[in-house]
Amino acid sequence: MTAMVIRHDSPSCSGEYVSGLSFAIGEFRAGAYVTVEDPVVGRSFFGQIIGPQITMNRTGLSPDDLTSIQAHEAVMAGDFKPEAVSSPCYIWKIRIYLDLTNKEPASLRPSGHATVRLATEDELRQSLCLPDPHGTRVGFVDGNAGVGIHLDRSRIVTHLLLAGATGSGKTNVAGNVIASAADQGFAVVVLDHKPDYQDVQHPNEASDRPKGFPAKHFMLAGGLALNGNSIYVPASDLPAAVLSEILFPDNKDKNQAEVFTDLLEIYGETEGEDRAWTLRDIVHWATRNGDQAPAIESAVGNGFSADGRTLTAMIRKVRRSARKPDWIDGENVRGGESFSGRYFRLDGNLLEAGKVLVLNVSGVNGREYGLFLAYVLRELDRQKTDGRIKCPVLTLIDEAQDIFNASARFKEVAAGPLDAMIRKGRSKDLAFCVAVQAADQVPESIINNLNSRIIMRHNSWKQAKAALPSVTDEQFAETMLYRAGQALVSMAGSVAVVKARMDRSPCKLTVYGGDK
Repeated sequence: MTAMVIRHDSPSCSGEYVSGLSFAIGEFRAGAYVTVEDPVVGRSFFGQIIGPQITMNRTGLSPDDLTSIQAHEAVMAGDFKPEAVSSPCYIWKIRIYLDLTNKEPASLRPSGHATVRLATEDELRQSLCLPDPHGTRVGFVDGNAGVGIHLDRSRIVTHLLLAGATGSGKTNVAGNVIASAADQGFAVVVLDHKPDYQDVQHPNEASDRPKGFPAKHFMLAGGLALNGNSIYVPASDLPAAVLSEILFPDNKDKNQAEVFTDLLEIYGETEGEDRAWTLRDIVHWATRNGDQAPAIESAVGNGFSADGRTLTAMIRKVRRSARKPDWIDGENVRGGESFSGRYFRLDGNLLEAGKVLVLNVSGVNGREYGLFLAYVLRELDRQKTDGRIKCPVLTLIDEAQDIFNASARFKEVAAGPLDAMIRKGRSKDLAFCVAVQAADQVPESIINNLNSRIIMRHNSWKQAKAALPSVTDEQFAETMLYRAGQALVSMAGSVAVVKARMDRSPCKLTVYGGDK
């Protein structure tokens, strides 16, 4: 028996939508993908049910008809059987995406009485250009159970966005991304900001496919003491502009930040070339071996000039230990123990195919997080260019909104290195997964190059729409009601957004936050 037929159009109908009618709900659900077979126009069409059904009474009684109200009252009192009062039929709104017969966008509409059925897995995969089922499955199509969503290598290297409010299940999806990349020969770098990924070496017994991954752990000095050795990075390895924003965060210090950026770059190109140097080295050089009065102009030559009062104030602020994060240099600017023998090196010794490097960046503010990310990006670029990292690398940037929300000025200098790396990363086998609490927190220049997107429950549908502007308002409104694990998924190269249910992470997640 035919489960659903297409109703005849009305003059006011929309060009890309048709209405389906059924007398039983059966397997049809909001978000399910369907095939419409129409012998009249000699075409088969691929579409999607948009939203839940409308339930109507085919006896002809209107919902507010007095007779209908009295009859329903009799049903409630137990005097009538429901079938004596109403014979329901169901109206479904179907969006047509593709003409399956010609494998092209539909140039004709299904006619009245065309039949509707659930799309097969082959029809769905071919029509939506979903990845073939290789690697780790991250979820399945909601409404078409059994059709898995997989991340293949091409989707990973074209970068991903994960967005969802706390408790939406975003971390579980991130665990699946880690697993899928590791299974396909990527080294995985996790910037763990909550932290959530301190136990990825252990299998998650709540998963259908529990599996842990070989992992190494490090933590930024001054962060929460969990797994791994402390990370110390010399000032020489940090991008000058971002480091200056950390040392001179106030708007009134903007001029000093720009001057100090120039100073760092000049010192690095002259005195500090081919060696690690610290902020203490900069101060020592700029003040003529420790003299209190700065003599920067004579020290660096005629190519540098700045107001003497600016220079004096700048050096005084750099010497304040409270301005410098603990993990930079590993020594006091005025003097003290050097940790140069323990500097962290992000190289091929740490990054191996199929293994996970977890860098715990919890306990630091968004500005410090942005500075450390800029360091990681620079080192990955250098090591890949020099051939010291042999395998492809996926970097998971957890809770990235803390970087983007730090301040407008810092956002500009911190987002720049990430934007540049995402643009050229594919050519170097450097992939990125950006995880945020709301899609509109990611700068437009970055989000435009995150080609696969998984959007989970948001507190505002307008926030979610920043990532998937082509999806209908009804679909986005539904994301506010999603339970943990439900998501809208847009894979790079796909022609439509898939409503999905995401799998539990195969590796164990650390229970500190509420995002499981």
